[in-house]
Amino acid sequence: MQLCTYIYRRLHERGIRYAFGVPGSFVMPIWQEFSQAPEIVLARQETGAVFMADGWARATGRLGVAVATIGPGLTNCVTGVASAYRDSVPLLVLTGQAPTATFGRGAFLESYVLDRSVSPADLFGPITKASMEIVDLANARFQVDTAIDLALAGRPGPVHLSVPFDLQETELPDEQVSPGLEVSEGPGIARIGGAPGEALSATAAALTRARRPLILVGWGCVLSGAMEAVAELAVMVDAPVVATTKSVSCLPGDHPLFLGHLGPGQRPDLVSTLRDYDPDTVLVLGASMSSYYTQPIGDILKRAFVIRVDIEAEQLQLRQRPQVAVHADVSTATTALAAILKGEGDGPSRTGSSRTFVREFQERGRAAVAAQAMTFGDSVSMSGVVARLAELLPATAVVVPDAGNHWLDTLSLFRAPLAGGLQLNCGLGAMGWAIGASIGMALARPGIRTVCVTGDGSILMHGCELSVAAERGANLLVVVFNNRSHARVRIHQQNVYAGDIRASDISDIDFTRWLSAMGIPTFGIDGPDDVETSLRAALATPGVVGVEVKCHPDEVPAGLRDWIGASA
Repeated sequence: MQLCTYIYRRLHERGIRYAFGVPGSFVMPIWQEFSQAPEIVLARQETGAVFMADGWARATGRLGVAVATIGPGLTNCVTGVASAYRDSVPLLVLTGQAPTATFGRGAFLESYVLDRSVSPADLFGPITKASMEIVDLANARFQVDTAIDLALAGRPGPVHLSVPFDLQETELPDEQVSPGLEVSEGPGIARIGGAPGEALSATAAALTRARRPLILVGWGCVLSGAMEAVAELAVMVDAPVVATTKSVSCLPGDHPLFLGHLGPGQRPDLVSTLRDYDPDTVLVLGASMSSYYTQPIGDILKRAFVIRVDIEAEQLQLRQRPQVAVHADVSTATTALAAILKGEGDGPSRTGSSRTFVREFQERGRAAVAAQAMTFGDSVSMSGVVARLAELLPATAVVVPDAGNHWLDTLSLFRAPLAGGLQLNCGLGAMGWAIGASIGMALARPGIRTVCVTGDGSILMHGCELSVAAERGANLLVVVFNNRSHARVRIHQQNVYAGDIRASDISDIDFTRWLSAMGIPTFGIDGPDDVETSLRAALATPGVVGVEVKCHPDEVPAGLRDWIGASA
């Protein structure tokens, strides 16, 4: 069996439906092998290919696969790979390489360590769990299997594998080494064999005696597939739930104990509500405790009894030292914790009192969303359009916002009816990520409407990838907010630099025509009267469809103003 065939078969056995990439001479044997399951999807640029693989991995819980050549193929992958690394998304990044006999001799596109060339390991080492290069066929099976398993094991993330051209079509010797890591199947990560009993018993005791417990849910909860277990645990101990920004849709938006998320776009009254509740015990599940969402509740965390659960030991003491640390997969831990509490008979004595104030909090939020104005100055309001879109979308829709003011508005005004209904790129915050990622998600789940919320700045960077969605007939709605500006920068220039608007404006481009040229039927919203008609028409259009919204560059998104108090 040739090495390229072995790679393909191992991915096929893992249930990988698609690989995403851009071809080049030094990766062609692998490229030609990908006929079906995995079938190769031709992206327009390698960054977009990795973004698509990222989205596909998030939607399926399986390994995302990206394929590229050396030289610019390698360097173009970097942003997508770094983004997946920060967000703990399992990827296998396969890149070609010059023939081994030419290493260092100056082959075209050479990626080596000599003569100012860029070594793949030097490039990808800091932004992957591992960057490996096959140089000996006797070890090739082991390296391929290890790369796949390592990407999925523990805290998931991307792994890079460089495969020299001359080895790709070479017959493998008889297998003499055992395959890679032992990894049990799971939704995107490996399961560990049971959680530490002593720490879990201490956690159960703390939750039982707590008078005002709070659960803080992080991205690790989503990666472990623990959403249902966490929802059950919250009800069992009558604990309100708040999420980190990345795990904003860890629970359905109307779950009777869900308060929403901390961080950018959070409710302006969330922190005061938490202070009024004054939790005495905080259970932290798979959260990194980054300052951008914990700083506002620092005083609460100092007063409370803090318990942290994380699959990565080093995370347990990072930034916030807990009274109890549980080194375990969140799904394993929450399931075991629920079993302990059930075994204790009555368990916590609280009687659902938390639900009353959470319900009132949610009702204020729904009223404020409905009250968003549809105009800003002489233009349609971005916040108003996001709010109305949230009302019109089917409950099963998955919304993927790009970086920008529309990202903040979506975080503030869209409460996903189902867990997982809002997907974010928080670790790197790359502009244009949502375009590629939403294509990957749409191909992974063709029966579900995926919604990409993007802006003119992002679409000018990566909008060419939408032609892939058109070719594939993806079930994708693309909403482009066109304010003719990098408006997040513009607001900063107004607030910090006394209105010195310098090099942040964009030409007025007709994205309706641009998307239509790629075969995407597109509707325009030029004013308030167009909102209802265009959104409904777009949602009724099958396949990939676009909506361009002409809005004002000076509109401040809801997340940067008191949109709750203003509607009272």
